[in-house]
Amino acid sequence: MRAEETGGIATLYAENDLSNLVEVQVHTPFFSHPYSARFEKVLMYCIVQKKQLIDELAVKQNAKLFDLNGKKIGKCLQEFVPLNVFSFNDTCSKIAIVALIDKASIDPKSIPELGLTALMKQAKLNEQFDFFKPFMKQFDFEKQDTCMGYLAVVLKQFNFNEQRFEIRLMLVFLHQELIAIFHKRPLQIPLFDATEESLDFGMIYNSKFSEHDKSKLMEVYLSGIQKVN
Repeated sequence: MRAEETGGIATLYAENDLSNLVEVQVHTPFFSHPYSARFEKVLMYCIVQKKQLIDELAVKQNAKLFDLNGKKIGKCLQEFVPLNVFSFNDTCSKIAIVALIDKASIDPKSIPELGLTALMKQAKLNEQFDFFKPFMKQFDFEKQDTCMGYLAVVLKQFNFNEQRFEIRLMLVFLHQELIAIFHKRPLQIPLFDATEESLDFGMIYNSKFSEHDKSKLMEVYLSGIQKVN
């Protein structure tokens, strides 16, 4: 479950002083959240050897970082305390790293909003669920239980302020046809000519559907929030 990846060898920076925290390899996955004009805030999970931990709290400088399959993905550039440390097996621990990354270090092909915008330029107004399958597989969308006859698929992001996952993108289908998109980040879909904004999300919907269907969409979204929580 993730969204973005690094576009090359990248440095993650400590949030407090922008010092070099860790170095990661190309295509290293992570969760991101908008932070500033230059940076995104990221949450990255990786594995370290227990012998590279200090009192099971801090990670030693020069410790190697691995993914869940044991592939080396980076190294620590300084000693630091990760967000969490979890037991993984007898010799290794899983850690959660929170840091900053330059937006320029993120592979544009791994940004789901850009991918969805490009895909919708090829879509028809009555595009069906199967058309979106490769996109949803690429970005690890999760299919939710059918709600009131609607089918919703969700991509999550990590909310650093509330320390929990939340909906980043939700695609809603009715009778296999795309009817609406809920989004937390800027998204332009010219094919759908009506957009409604609230305090913390946008809803882009296919205006050929009735006002009754439109009113039900909020119930689908709220149901999705409950499932994610």
